Amino acid sequence: MATFPLENIVTMSARDWCETQGVRLSDYQPIGIHHCGQEQYPLGMESFANQAPKGTIIITDFHSSMTDTRIGNPSYEAHGTALVLKS
Repeated sequence: MATFPLENIVTMSARDWCETQGVRLSDYQPIGIHHCGQEQYPLGMESFANQAPKGTIIITDFHSSMTDTRIGNPSYEAHGTALVLKS
C-alpha cells in the first residue's frame, strides 16, 4: 500500500499546478524522485509513491513507462517532482 496518496500524483507541471492552486512555486522545495523496479502496475506506482519525501504536498510532472519482456520480467519506471512546502 502506498504511503503517499496516489490522487496527489499529477502529470501537470509544478508551475501549472501552483497556478491552479493560487500559490507561488517559490514557496516550495522541488525534489526530483525516480523509481525503477520490476513490479507490475499498480505495485510499481505504489513503490514510486512511497519514495515521496516527508512533507510532500503533491508530485507533479509525473511520467511512467512499463515494459514486459517475453520471459515475464516486467520493468516499471517512473519519475516526477515532489513539492515540499518550505518552512
